[in-house]
Amino acid sequence: MSVDFSGSLGRSLPILRPPTYVDPFNITLATMPFSKVIEEGIRHPVALDFFLYRPIILVADPSFVHDMLINNSSKIVRNTFVPGNSVLTVEGKEHARHVSVLRRALHSRHVGTVSQAVRGALAASGGTQSVVTSDRLHSSCRRLILSAIIHFTFGPDESRNAELCAAAQLVSDETQSLLGAALAMITWTRVLRRLFRSALSPRRLRELSTSWDTLDYQEEVLRKPVEDEDTVGFLSALVRANRSAKQPLTFEELKDNAQAIQIAGQDSTGSFLLWALYRLALHPEWQDTLRREKDAATQPRTDAFLKEVLRMHPPFFASFPRVVTAADTVLGGYRCPVGTQCLINIVAMHYNPTLWTEDPTFFDPNRWGKGGADVSALPYTHRYAYCPWGVGTTSCVGQRLAQELVSVVLQEILMEWKLSLAPGVKSTQGASVCSEQRKDGFIEMIGLWPLLVTVPKDAVRIYVEARV
Repeated sequence: MSVDFSGSLGRSLPILRPPTYVDPFNITLATMPFSKVIEEGIRHPVALDFFLYRPIILVADPSFVHDMLINNSSKIVRNTFVPGNSVLTVEGKEHARHVSVLRRALHSRHVGTVSQAVRGALAASGGTQSVVTSDRLHSSCRRLILSAIIHFTFGPDESRNAELCAAAQLVSDETQSLLGAALAMITWTRVLRRLFRSALSPRRLRELSTSWDTLDYQEEVLRKPVEDEDTVGFLSALVRANRSAKQPLTFEELKDNAQAIQIAGQDSTGSFLLWALYRLALHPEWQDTLRREKDAATQPRTDAFLKEVLRMHPPFFASFPRVVTAADTVLGGYRCPVGTQCLINIVAMHYNPTLWTEDPTFFDPNRWGKGGADVSALPYTHRYAYCPWGVGTTSCVGQRLAQELVSVVLQEILMEWKLSLAPGVKSTQGASVCSEQRKDGFIEMIGLWPLLVTVPKDAVRIYVEARV
């Protein structure tokens, strides 16, 4: 089925539809099994979907991604529901100004080490075993990453960080729960029930109010001049970087960016950690490889393993939406009406065999180079075929931090434990994305809409065995 979507150009876009009905409150990409998402993305590199009866273009072709983000960057802009004025919401020169300050802060010697932050978070969460063997591994990974980010942000003060972690977790859980209920729009009854039972509960309101008061400590740090050169923590580094910037951020912009790093990072990095643990348990031959590179100056095999995890299980199955703002916008030959939203179908590009030099349906970190020596022989045929953190100037500013956090967590775990999957861990779906997944017990990915984060359809349970 197709629809005229191009005005005078006379071209048509195929319409993506769910197998049974059209849900106006959800995009098809979030309701299809991922095997179908990938299949449709390969069959239709550009397709039309609808949300609240408004058109959404789903792009799974790197050349169209280039056309959208580079050639039409001023006409197709981010349409984010994230509040505030941070790197997640601004565009163009404003975005470059925010990124400049954030990168200087993230790379400053005053932020302390990621290793220190991870060790503090692991100690606060009860150690490596309690994280890995949790019955709710996804939740456990999210909480650990948030704790590590809090330690990274505020420095090594365990008692204060414990209060901040508890407050940030409550606010994050409640915000995500309300956001998921309201925007996923499963039913209005569910939304109203959630609002009544949670947001309007006097006890819950008191808890949230207390948590916000606790998190106000962040404002104290940002307002206070940093005079002690030995002070560590991302917030202190952010203040220093902003003080020396040619175009400094306002106080509200500093606060919004600090919150973006803390809250927005836990879901994507938590998903990344979960899938990395799953792949290590599924491919135990890589466990000793990662252990051997712990504390090494360079970690090429670890980097290759993490790149492959991100390819097969990108933290986001689609990019955050961008919206057409100019009447004369043409995307890949299709004339797009004002108000049309555009999403990149990331997972489809990561599995498209025409975009990769080797079979992308197999988990193979070696595709990224033997030992990382041959960086010129890239495993993909287009620079935008691989985009787990987005592409171009608006790619995730915290992707390096996320990779370091996950790398350190994995190596700390592997120094103590051997990992294996619990018996019988298999997908409940008859169809899989590829033959390898049918034979290795692959757990099918699903996407959380509207957060766009990939999570397992079924529970992941990992067994641990102490290393002698």
